[in-house]
Amino acid sequence: MGETLFYTLEKLSDMRKPELLAQIFVAYLDEVIDLPLFRRIAAAIDQAFVDDISSLPESPDNFPDELGFGWKTGLLGSGLVSPFGGETYDDENKIYFRLTPVARLFRQCVDHARPIAAQAYAA
Repeated sequence: MGETLFYTLEKLSDMRKPELLAQIFVAYLDEVIDLPLFRRIAAAIDQAFVDDISSLPESPDNFPDELGFGWKTGLLGSGLVSPFGGETYDDENKIYFRLTPVARLFRQCVDHARPIAAQAYAA
């Protein structure tokens, strides 16, 4: 586990990503996720542009293209969002993006770690 964490930290392209990785690691330590999911989310953090992935915790699960979420296409390669077409006649030409199960787990990990980080900063 430690080797995986250090290897991932070494590869990160932005200094804000270690904070995200730390939140995921807290969730792993608290058994919110298991080791394979930790590695999968860590790989997604590594692949994603940090500004895009930082927007993910506050984003809605499904969001239409016209809402101006310019970062959503950047997350396609990370496996955190998947595209789907409109489901009614009025929106059949629209592209929507939904969070993948891994992205929902990422959000769950961040939500789990926030109060712990707040306590640590307050101390």
